[in-house]
Amino acid sequence: MNKIDLLPYTPFDLARARENARRVHPGMEIVEVSCSTGAGLDAWRQWLEARRPAANHELAARPG
Repeated sequence: MNKIDLLPYTPFDLARARENARRVHPGMEIVEVSCSTGAGLDAWRQWLEARRPAANHELAARPG
């Protein structure tokens, strides 16, 4: 979820958005970030880095 810094100024229901997303994709990991304030960017970077080896392995395994 991006732009979490705007939550106090909008009628957006973050809990409901999480629930709806997980209804479509159970077990979905959600990282809340704000590029304006930097909130959550370290967690997002760590999330990306943790998956990088798996992504590189999947790319290497693809034919062609």
